[in-house]
Amino acid sequence: MNKKSILVFTPHPDDETLGAGGFLLSKKKAGYDLIWLIMTHMKEEFGWTKDQINRREAEIQNVSRMYPFDYVYNLGFEPTGLDKYSFSELISPVLDIVKKHQPEIVLLPSAQDPHTDHKITHQIGISVTKKFRNLNIKSILEMEILSETNFGEIDSISANLYVDISDFFERKVEILKEYEGELGEHPFPRSLDSVKALAILRGSQRGTMFAEAFRILKSYE
Repeated sequence: MNKKSILVFTPHPDDETLGAGGFLLSKKKAGYDLIWLIMTHMKEEFGWTKDQINRREAEIQNVSRMYPFDYVYNLGFEPTGLDKYSFSELISPVLDIVKKHQPEIVLLPSAQDPHTDHKITHQIGISVTKKFRNLNIKSILEMEILSETNFGEIDSISANLYVDISDFFERKVEILKEYEGELGEHPFPRSLDSVKALAILRGSQRGTMFAEAFRILKSYE
């Protein structure tokens, strides 16, 4: 019997921690395998410098170790450029990963996120996680990702699942600090102040100190 696993779809590194860092840490403690699928990656051919690429690769390695993730797949498509590829180009390697691991829980960026990479990643995730493709799937969840989910036409994921992350919030923040170049000072939306404020707000809705919010797209019992 396959070990229980969670597959988190991320357009870019940091989305996994902003949207579900506490949830992933809690599931890791519960014995789940964590699978990280990163759709895009910096490359010189896309205009990034060697220093930027090396820094990003170090971030991915450090973050992967800190959870730790059991499997990391970096598909290497162009950042902010997923709309340049055909759907078949994008979906083929992702489908192979889903078939290989047969995850029980799938995490996706919200369909409401304004960033095109987020929207396309959501569409890919929905396409490859149809129940008949993976009978092991129990739930598909949308994440709430700061600086994206709250900047769309609808500034909410219509959350219907609140997960207590009180025991894991400090570790989530430690991991986020690895993405120093993606963070800024308040009122920048990806600030540690904003991360804490959102966790407190969701905690107040959950009845705990800190929480993360998700939208259940599919649930199978």
